[in-house]
Amino acid sequence: MSIEEGMLLHLNDFPHSMSVSSEVGQINLLSRPAPSEKRVNEDACGVRYIQDTLVLVVADGLGGHKNGHLASEIVVKNLLSNWQKNEDVTMESMMTKVEESHKLIKDLKAGSGSTVVVALVYKNTVRFLSVGDSRGFLISGHRNFKYKTLEQSPTGLAVESGFLEAGEALEHEDSHLVLSALGHDPLRMEVTGPIELSDRDFVLLASDGLTSNLIPEDFAEHLSIQENLSPLDEIAEKVEKKMLSGGSVDDLSMVLFMNGKTHGDSSRTEGL
Repeated sequence: MSIEEGMLLHLNDFPHSMSVSSEVGQINLLSRPAPSEKRVNEDACGVRYIQDTLVLVVADGLGGHKNGHLASEIVVKNLLSNWQKNEDVTMESMMTKVEESHKLIKDLKAGSGSTVVVALVYKNTVRFLSVGDSRGFLISGHRNFKYKTLEQSPTGLAVESGFLEAGEALEHEDSHLVLSALGHDPLRMEVTGPIELSDRDFVLLASDGLTSNLIPEDFAEHLSIQENLSPLDEIAEKVEKKMLSGGSVDDLSMVLFMNGKTHGDSSRTEGL
């Protein structure tokens, strides 16, 4: 069954991808803890269709801080659940909810924090909002990158400025640092205007469990619907192999939206 008006899907421990359909395209979600013993997943992700707007969210609780898993849960639930009937979903209203989430995490008084990336899909456009190093990507059906949100970290800024190559950033000693997070002042948000969506475009949101282990070109090549394996499962297996062979061991959450209805269906589809 497809995701319909007002329906909410929220995941924080779903190691194999879940696939649902919407009026505007197909959605895949995956959230799994790092491949280490007794690991609590500090990521959360979700999707909701509200007032003709598809809202996609990935949040990553800060590792090493108290209640990281609670912080990411607060973010996803607040951004997806607390909408009044007939309330329009705009970037301005989403920014207000991000600020509310920031305050809710601060009110825990535990030093907790979370990064977040949001995509608002409305008609044939997408808008991104991000805080920290969770990232959003707009990728064409030919696997070309049309847009990447800025990673708010020292290494992310260095890559954006041309001082580091993406592959070098993965191995850098400061790759774990982040410059902004919900729950920590000052709050810094990156917000885009509407970006045109073409048929067969991909919108991918991910926690840094992905981007700390693979450069964008290495995961973009897997973005297609295959008969027995969803794109996110294939990407997650590649990430886990990298983690287990000396990569950055971290939780991994991804939400993938595929624009249009010409992508086909996965045989591992589950619906709401």
